[in-house]
Amino acid sequence: MTVATVADVIGRRALRRVTWREGSKRTLWSRFACVRVRAVTEAEPDGGEEQWLIIDRPNRSEPPVHYTLCTLPKNWSHKCIVRRMKQRWRIERTYEDLKGELGLDHFEGRTYSGWQHHVTCVLSCAAFVVAERARAFPPSARWPQTDGSLRRAA
Repeated sequence: MTVATVADVIGRRALRRVTWREGSKRTLWSRFACVRVRAVTEAEPDGGEEQWLIIDRPNRSEPPVHYTLCTLPKNWSHKCIVRRMKQRWRIERTYEDLKGELGLDHFEGRTYSGWQHHVTCVLSCAAFVVAERARAFPPSARWPQTDGSLRRAA
């Protein structure tokens, strides 16, 4: 059965609203259904191990927009699965920033030790930039302490 058929079979009642993080303009959320399935492929016609099929359907009246297979443990909650799945965007964004702003892709050497040195320098610069951003804009400064003081980043 196709994933679109699975989405139709489980119905709209299986959808749960999950918020995965606060965006810059609004809270990011959608409706998800998580179902355990066995993916049938040419290599494994009987189906392999059970996996999670995550169906992203923001609007109940429209068809699903994304399907994802993942091999996370069976005992994880749907909220944890969705949040882990959505972390991929952050990783890809960080990788693009490292390439574009800090020159991760500018190494033209031929030795492994040279590549290690280049990556170490780029990651050190990235850690410095993150630390400076946290120092200039501490996340805890938005919410005052109960005694009226503000927390400071170390």
